[in-house]
Amino acid sequence: GVLDFRDRLQWVSAALTEIDMVVSPRPDSVWARTLRHQKLRISQNLNERFKAADKLVDELLPQEKTALVGRMTRVSPRLNAPVDDAEVEKARLLMGIIFISRGPAAVLGCESDRRQTVEGITGRISNWADEALDRLNRGEAVDGGQMARRRLQVLVDLLQLAGAKDAARTVRRRLATAGAGAAS
Repeated sequence: GVLDFRDRLQWVSAALTEIDMVVSPRPDSVWARTLRHQKLRISQNLNERFKAADKLVDELLPQEKTALVGRMTRVSPRLNAPVDDAEVEKARLLMGIIFISRGPAAVLGCESDRRQTVEGITGRISNWADEALDRLNRGEAVDGGQMARRRLQVLVDLLQLAGAKDAARTVRRRLATAGAGAAS
Protein backbone atom coordinates (compact mmCIF):
# COMPACT_ATOMS: atom_id res chain seq x y z
CA GLY A 1 0.00 0.00 0.00
CA VAL A 2 2.78 2.49 0.82
CA LEU A 3 4.53 2.03 -2.52
CA ASP A 4 1.27 2.49 -4.40
CA PHE A 5 0.54 5.57 -2.30
CA ARG A 6 4.03 6.89 -3.08
CA ASP A 7 3.56 6.42 -6.81
CA ARG A 8 0.19 8.18 -6.78
CA LEU A 9 1.46 11.02 -4.60
CA GLN A 10 4.45 11.56 -6.86
CA TRP A 11 2.25 11.50 -9.95
CA VAL A 12 -0.18 14.05 -8.45
CA SER A 13 2.62 16.39 -7.35
CA ALA A 14 4.33 16.13 -10.74
CA ALA A 15 1.04 16.80 -12.55
CA LEU A 16 0.26 19.81 -10.35
CA THR A 17 3.76 21.20 -10.87
CA GLU A 18 3.52 20.72 -14.62
CA ILE A 19 0.09 22.38 -14.76
CA ASP A 20 1.44 25.35 -12.79
CA MET A 21 4.41 25.71 -15.15
CA VAL A 22 2.71 25.03 -18.50
CA VAL A 23 -0.81 26.38 -18.11
CA SER A 24 -0.20 29.31 -15.71
CA PRO A 25 -3.87 30.02 -14.99
CA ARG A 26 -4.94 33.49 -13.88
CA PRO A 27 -5.09 33.65 -10.05
CA ASP A 28 -8.82 34.46 -10.05
CA SER A 29 -9.84 31.81 -12.61
CA VAL A 30 -11.80 28.63 -11.95
CA TRP A 31 -8.71 26.57 -12.86
CA ALA A 32 -6.53 28.36 -10.31
CA ARG A 33 -9.13 27.99 -7.58
CA THR A 34 -9.58 24.29 -8.40
CA LEU A 35 -5.83 23.67 -8.33
CA ARG A 36 -5.46 25.49 -5.01
CA HIS A 37 -8.38 23.55 -3.58
CA GLN A 38 -6.94 20.19 -4.68
CA LYS A 39 -3.50 21.02 -3.29
CA LEU A 40 -5.10 22.07 -0.03
CA ARG A 41 -7.13 18.84 0.24
CA ILE A 42 -4.10 16.64 -0.38
CA SER A 43 -1.99 18.73 1.99
CA GLN A 44 -4.62 18.45 4.73
CA ASN A 45 -4.80 14.70 4.17
CA LEU A 46 -1.03 14.39 4.54
CA ASN A 47 -1.07 16.61 7.65
CA GLU A 48 -3.65 14.29 9.23
CA ARG A 49 -1.30 11.38 8.62
CA PHE A 50 1.62 13.36 10.09
CA LYS A 51 -0.41 14.11 13.24
CA ALA A 52 -1.51 10.48 13.51
CA ALA A 53 2.11 9.33 13.32
CA ASP A 54 3.10 11.88 15.95
CA LYS A 55 0.36 10.69 18.31
CA LEU A 56 1.09 7.02 17.71
CA VAL A 57 4.78 7.45 18.45
CA ASP A 58 3.85 9.00 21.80
CA GLU A 59 1.85 5.85 22.57
CA LEU A 60 4.93 3.74 21.76
CA LEU A 61 6.98 5.66 24.34
CA PRO A 62 5.46 4.52 27.65
CA GLN A 63 6.32 6.58 30.73
CA GLU A 64 6.15 5.97 34.47
CA LYS A 65 6.84 8.03 37.56
CA THR A 66 10.02 7.11 39.38
CA ALA A 67 11.12 8.30 42.80
CA LEU A 68 14.07 10.66 43.03
CA VAL A 69 14.47 11.72 46.66
CA GLY A 70 11.78 11.64 49.28
CA ARG A 71 8.48 12.55 47.68
CA MET A 72 10.06 13.96 44.53
CA THR A 73 9.32 12.02 41.36
CA ARG A 74 10.05 12.34 37.68
CA VAL A 75 8.73 10.74 34.54
CA SER A 76 11.02 8.17 32.94
CA PRO A 77 10.70 5.39 30.36
CA ARG A 78 8.69 2.37 31.43
CA LEU A 79 10.98 -0.50 30.53
CA ASN A 80 8.63 -3.43 31.14
CA ALA A 81 5.70 -2.23 29.00
CA PRO A 82 4.58 -4.83 26.43
CA VAL A 83 4.88 -3.93 22.76
CA ASP A 84 1.60 -3.89 20.83
CA ASP A 85 2.37 -5.38 17.41
CA ALA A 86 -0.67 -3.74 15.79
CA GLU A 87 0.46 -0.29 16.96
CA VAL A 88 3.98 -1.00 15.74
CA GLU A 89 2.77 -1.94 12.26
CA LYS A 90 0.56 1.14 12.09
CA ALA A 91 3.48 3.33 13.20
CA ARG A 92 5.74 1.78 10.56
CA LEU A 93 3.13 2.46 7.90
CA LEU A 94 2.70 6.10 8.98
CA MET A 95 6.45 6.67 9.24
CA GLY A 96 6.81 5.22 5.75
CA ILE A 97 4.20 7.68 4.49
CA ILE A 98 6.05 10.55 6.15
CA PHE A 99 9.28 9.47 4.46
CA ILE A 100 7.85 8.96 0.97
CA SER A 101 6.02 12.29 1.06
CA ARG A 102 9.28 14.23 1.35
CA GLY A 103 9.39 15.51 -2.23
CA PRO A 104 5.67 15.84 -2.93
CA ALA A 105 5.11 17.65 0.39
CA ALA A 106 7.17 20.57 -0.90
CA VAL A 107 4.97 20.86 -3.99
CA LEU A 108 1.78 20.54 -1.93
CA GLY A 109 2.82 23.13 0.64
CA CYS A 110 3.18 20.90 3.70
CA GLU A 111 6.93 20.18 3.74
CA SER A 112 7.39 22.37 6.81
CA ASP A 113 4.80 20.34 8.73
CA ARG A 114 6.39 17.09 7.57
CA ARG A 115 9.86 18.23 8.61
CA GLN A 116 8.62 19.47 12.01
CA THR A 117 6.89 16.14 12.58
CA VAL A 118 10.05 14.19 11.74
CA GLU A 119 12.20 16.42 13.96
CA GLY A 120 9.74 16.16 16.86
CA ILE A 121 9.43 12.40 16.56
CA THR A 122 13.19 11.99 16.23
CA GLY A 123 13.83 14.12 19.31
CA ARG A 124 11.25 12.33 21.46
CA ILE A 125 12.40 8.87 20.40
CA SER A 126 16.06 9.79 20.94
CA ASN A 127 15.38 11.20 24.41
CA TRP A 128 13.26 8.22 25.44
CA ALA A 129 15.84 5.77 24.09
CA ASP A 130 18.69 7.62 25.82
CA GLU A 131 16.97 7.45 29.21
CA ALA A 132 15.87 3.84 28.66
CA LEU A 133 19.40 2.79 27.73
CA ASP A 134 20.80 4.55 30.81
CA ARG A 135 18.30 2.62 32.96
CA LEU A 136 19.19 -0.64 31.20
CA ASN A 137 22.88 -0.01 31.88
CA ARG A 138 22.09 0.58 35.56
CA GLY A 139 20.26 -2.77 35.65
CA GLU A 140 16.82 -1.31 36.37
CA ALA A 141 14.91 -3.61 34.01
CA VAL A 142 13.01 -6.39 35.79
CA ASP A 143 13.05 -8.91 32.94
CA GLY A 144 16.71 -8.52 32.06
CA GLY A 145 15.73 -5.80 29.63
CA GLN A 146 14.17 -8.07 27.00
CA MET A 147 10.98 -6.03 26.58
CA ALA A 148 12.91 -2.77 26.60
CA ARG A 149 15.37 -4.09 24.01
CA ARG A 150 12.49 -5.15 21.75
CA ARG A 151 10.87 -1.71 22.07
CA LEU A 152 14.20 0.01 21.41
CA GLN A 153 14.68 -2.07 18.25
CA VAL A 154 11.22 -0.99 17.09
CA LEU A 155 12.19 2.63 17.76
CA VAL A 156 15.38 2.19 15.73
CA ASP A 157 13.24 0.92 12.85
CA LEU A 158 10.93 3.94 13.16
CA LEU A 159 13.89 6.32 13.12
CA GLN A 160 15.18 4.59 9.96
CA LEU A 161 11.78 4.88 8.32
CA ALA A 162 11.62 8.58 9.22
CA GLY A 163 14.95 9.16 7.52
CA ALA A 164 16.78 9.95 10.78
CA LYS A 165 19.70 7.65 10.01
CA ASP A 166 22.18 9.25 12.43
CA ALA A 167 19.78 9.01 15.36
CA ALA A 168 18.92 5.41 14.44
CA ARG A 169 22.62 4.51 14.21
CA THR A 170 23.31 6.05 17.63
CA VAL A 171 20.47 4.17 19.33
CA ARG A 172 21.40 0.92 17.55
CA ARG A 173 25.05 1.17 18.68
CA ARG A 174 24.10 2.00 22.26
CA LEU A 175 21.58 -0.85 22.28
CA ALA A 176 24.23 -3.31 21.09
CA THR A 177 26.42 -2.46 24.08
CA ALA A 178 23.66 -1.90 26.66
CA GLY A 179 24.14 -3.87 29.85
CA ALA A 180 27.70 -4.94 28.95
CA GLY A 181 29.16 -2.90 31.83
CA ALA A 182 26.49 -4.00 34.30
CA ALA A 183 27.63 -7.64 34.17
CA SER A 184 31.08 -6.86 35.54
